Amino acid sequence: MRLLRFAVLFIAPLPLWGQALTQGIVLDAESHEPVAGVHVLGFGKQRSGSSTNSEGRFALHDTNLDSLRITCIGYTPVLLSGNALQHESLTILLKPFVTPLQALTVKPPSPQHLIREAVRAIPKNYSSPPFQVRGFYREVIRADAAYYAVAEAVFESQVLKTKGDDPALLKLVQGRRSETVKSTRIFEDYHPGGGPNYLMNHILEADLPDFLKEQHMQDYIYSIDSITSYEGKDVYLIGFDQRDNLKKNLWTGTIFLDAESFAIIQVTWSLSEKSIEYRKHLAGADKVMADLLGIDFTVLKKSTTYSYHKTGATFALQDARLTMDIHFRQPRKNIDEQFTFLAEMLALHQTPGPLTPFTKSDVWQKNRLVKSLPGEFDPDFWGAENIIQPDKSLTDAVASMDVLKASKLPTGVPDGWSLFRSSDAKAYQRDSTLMLKPFVESRWKDADRGPFLWQPVNGNTELFARLSVSKTIDTTAAPDAGFQVGGLMLRSDTDSMENHIFFALGCMGNPQLKLVSQNTINGRSAIHVTRIDHHQLTIRLRRMESLFQLHYLSPETNQWVPLREIQRKDMPQNLQAGIAGFAWVPGDAPNRHPDLLIQAHGFRITSLQP
Repeated sequence: MRLLRFAVLFIAPLPLWGQALTQGIVLDAESHEPVAGVHVLGFGKQRSGSSTNSEGRFALHDTNLDSLRITCIGYTPVLLSGNALQHESLTILLKPFVTPLQALTVKPPSPQHLIREAVRAIPKNYSSPPFQVRGFYREVIRADAAYYAVAEAVFESQVLKTKGDDPALLKLVQGRRSETVKSTRIFEDYHPGGGPNYLMNHILEADLPDFLKEQHMQDYIYSIDSITSYEGKDVYLIGFDQRDNLKKNLWTGTIFLDAESFAIIQVTWSLSEKSIEYRKHLAGADKVMADLLGIDFTVLKKSTTYSYHKTGATFALQDARLTMDIHFRQPRKNIDEQFTFLAEMLALHQTPGPLTPFTKSDVWQKNRLVKSLPGEFDPDFWGAENIIQPDKSLTDAVASMDVLKASKLPTGVPDGWSLFRSSDAKAYQRDSTLMLKPFVESRWKDADRGPFLWQPVNGNTELFARLSVSKTIDTTAAPDAGFQVGGLMLRSDTDSMENHIFFALGCMGNPQLKLVSQNTINGRSAIHVTRIDHHQLTIRLRRMESLFQLHYLSPETNQWVPLREIQRKDMPQNLQAGIAGFAWVPGDAPNRHPDLLIQAHGFRITSLQP
């Protein structure tokens, strides 16, 4: 599927959004209602921009602002400077722009003429590819007040061409995704999202929507609905809808057109309510897959908005937004739900070409959001990056689900320990319990490497722990998807090839729990599995010279049971010892992401006499 997939139902263990440095709310001066989509631009040592959210709130991570300019179509701009910026939180009132009566009496050209002029002026009004946009992205799925998923990221996007498939390529800078908070089967087979690729591949500089194309204009009715203002310039509001009696479902919306430059400064289009019986909800491979899985996927509403602001002589992307209301039915799983999907992108900075092309490995693939973004981060995750402030309902939802934070676990790697592949996992310590939580796909197999919390050891050694492997939130439930195991490891770090012995517990391809012993020699792994009915088990891994012994304590007899002995004369005296995690869930469905918490209770490392 070409659509983006990621986790369903989430929790963030720490606050999602750090304290902003310059923040406020923008209200309509007459109604005192919040104004969304307002462009907020700060001037100081450098320009800093953002947009207001649906509650009219904004934030800029800049303490050295000399002035703040607030602009929105249909409102008189506001400029704040000096003492006005010293308040902890600003309240800004925007006055609606009143269109002069004479402006409406002047007969403008036909709306079709204005649209043709706007299309012809695109090379003059906007940057021509190639160029690069750095943008903040958020994607949310919710049903009324219940949030089912959230993901955020900063991307670099290279817009390379003006036509053809995928004119833009994306590269992830950093991001984070939601975590599963309870068992659900919603979206495990199919995800409705459009994602950052959709938003960047449909900007005006790269791809014109049909209602702006000459060959499709005969399918639409256009009208000049009114004249308003933006940045002191007259702006035409051109409405459009599909013609009656068409045997296809097209678009309706509004084009905001600068009357002087013919620049499109904002455009919004939604699926028309005409001829909805011809609406295509899924097509191609997506439809085939949905039919095979017994999914009935109905798009109730779909709306896209792009806004631009002037920077110097040209206009640049300010923000973009995609909203879909969908009805998702899968009778065999008793699913019948309606959801709202929201994707929004805030352009942070635009750089003209020539560009240094992204490497093949850097190019963002549409199905990576599940496996490539962490679900844990500190409250200052975004640092100095400007973001679209989250709505209060989203902030409250995250706070109410903040289970790991509620546990008051110290953050960072425990004292005296090192975390290998720290980008793949988080490590915690509570008293004598060590915890390792993988949050992206990673594995210890052959030459692959995963997360490993370790200390150096020398010579004969015993590792001991009362091991527990479970799902992240429901620690009474064992992992039951893919290959998710955790346990004790002794590893050599003296060779370029991978050499280790791994003694672990978890699921290996099906929900049945297994004890896993893995012997990896020069990047080639031999794996032995033993069926077990417990996700909590006391185990030990001993080294006596070249002999490695793996034992577990029988819950029934309370006696040590030898599982395996391994001869490794190649292992050096100095090794790394600790807790390792293997988290690999094949497939791209939204639930196919690691959900594994490894706890080593009473963990100890003991030096043994020969």
